[in-house]
Amino acid sequence: MLNQFHAIVIFTSAAILLLPLPVPFSNFLPAWAIFLVACGLLERDGLFIVLGYVAFIAGAIYFVLLGNVATEAVHHAWMWLQSKW
Repeated sequence: MLNQFHAIVIFTSAAILLLPLPVPFSNFLPAWAIFLVACGLLERDGLFIVLGYVAFIAGAIYFVLLGNVATEAVHHAWMWLQSKW
């Protein structure tokens, strides 16, 4: 059961790495999450797995904030365009 959860974290991080985003640090945190969880599983080191989860959560927060900023930017741009017409 726990190994399946590790696999979900690695799979989700790998799927994020496949996104062609021209955003700074968009690959950094998912790559570290994969690296740390994989190293923790290979060496049976719980600290590395926990650090991998921390990197995964930090990456998830980064992408949620990035999505919110992009949504707000598009909304403000749309409002600005409507005010000009």
